[in-house]
Order: sequence, then C-alpha cells, then structure tokens
Amino acid sequence: PPQSDPRPSKTRVQIRHQTALRHTRRHAYEFRAGDVAAGVGRRPEDHAGGPLVSQRSGEEVFESVVIYLGDEASGEQLRAGDYDLATPLIAVFLSGYFDGKDCLDGEVMGDVTDVMLEEVEADTYWCLTNLLAGIQDHYTSDQPGMQRMVMHLEELVNRIDADLASHLRHTGIEFLQFAFKWMNCLLLREFRLSCVMRLWDTYLSEGDGGFEDFHVYVCASFLVHFSSELQQMGFDELFQFMQNMPTHDWGDREIEILLSSAFVLSTLFGDSEAHLNVVRQSA
Repeated sequence: PPQSDPRPSKTRVQIRHQTALRHTRRHAYEFRAGDVAAGVGRRPEDHAGGPLVSQRSGEEVFESVVIYLGDEASGEQLRAGDYDLATPLIAVFLSGYFDGKDCLDGEVMGDVTDVMLEEVEADTYWCLTNLLAGIQDHYTSDQPGMQRMVMHLEELVNRIDADLASHLRHTGIEFLQFAFKWMNCLLLREFRLSCVMRLWDTYLSEGDGGFEDFHVYVCASFLVHFSSELQQMGFDELFQFMQNMPTHDWGDREIEILLSSAFVLSTLFGDSEAHLNVVRQSA
C-alpha cells in the first residue's frame, strides 16, 4: 500500500496554487535575494547561482523557494547565502527527470515542463526546510550554532596543526573572519557545485550531525590541506587567499581525499570526552 507523504503543511498542490502569486510578490524576492548574484559571482560558470538557475525556468524555482522560506523565517535570520543552499537540491531533483544526467550546465532547462518545475519546486522546498531545521540555531539571534562550529574548528586545528594555528594567530587572522562563511554557506562559495553535491551526499549519509559536526571536520581538513602555503603568507595575502581558495580545478578525486581526511579526524576526535564538547558547553 502507498505510504503517506510526511511533508509539512505546504503540499505540492498548495505550492502549485501559490506560484500564481509570483508576479505580485516579485518585490519580496528582489528584497530578500537581490544581492545573491553579486555574492556568488566569483565563478560565473559554476557558482551557486550559475547556469542552472540563471535561465528563466530555473530562476523561477529558485525565486519561489526564496519567497516561501522568507515567509516562514519568523525568528530566524536567513541571508542571501542561505538561499543558495537550494541550488544543489534543484540540480539533483531536475536530474531525476533526465535519467540522472548532469544538469549543472543548464542545457536541460529547455526541455523542462511546467509540471516538472512544480515538482522540483515542492521537493526542493521540503528538503531545504528539513535541512535548515537540523541547524536551526545557526539562524536565530546571535547565531550560536555558527559560533559553536567556528570555535569547534579553531580548537580542532589547534590540535591537528598547531603550527598553522599559531601562524594565523600571530598574523592577526581570526577564524571567524573566514570560517563563518564556510559554516553559513556549507562551502558552496568555495567549490564547484558538482563538488558540493558530492560533499552533501556524504553529509546526508552521516545522519543528523552531517551538516554540523562532520562539516567542521571537512572544513578542518580543507584548511590544513593548504597549511604549508598559508604559513608562508602575511596578513594581506592570507586574507585574500582565504576569500578565494584555489579550488576551481578540484574534482571528485580531491573531494574524496578531503572526505577521507575528515572521516579520519571524526574517528579520532568524535568520541573523545576531552574533545570539542567542552567548546560547545562554553559557547
């Protein structure tokens, strides 16, 4: 027998009806996400708002999800980077209509029907709200979840690469200056979208802690990967490097190495009593 659909109050039918409000609520979308394009413009060919959502049909899905999220964000502080989190989900759900074909270049958008768009829109909304629900204190007042993750990262780097941590301190670089973005956008701004999808696949397989606990181990592995270069840089060069990490040519191989390193760290530190739970209690 068919199983009941565990979706929240907004069903596909409701979302289908609400799409009629797009044109009268366009100003809401522009207010909430008008700076997204500028914010993700580092790699026009592959950033979180790239070819997939730059075409009209893809943009409509993105726009609707932004509006719905904004409507339900009472007490939360959603930012432009948070809306970008919808993009990997849109790509995955679209590929399901094309036998798993890579949709990131946007070429399939010409073959996407209105019914497909409505289904993708509903699925994306449902999955994104569930993802954000698991990290809800990242977007409440003072964002304690974000601060906790950054402190977790700093403590972890102090343990696994004391020389790098010391160099960052002596140079005047604080973890919050670069790591906040990593936590807020879940590395969407640091990697090509295909790499982000591979990362998120692992996060989902890790269960409830994937997008928080395991993500921090990934960030630590990512930072330490560049340790030798970073330790040769002064403040200005370091700051610039952190804002534009050289990952434009990264692919599955590099991501697999990164995930393997993160898994080793999680195994070594994840169950240690003296480990980072102390940091969480002090946050």
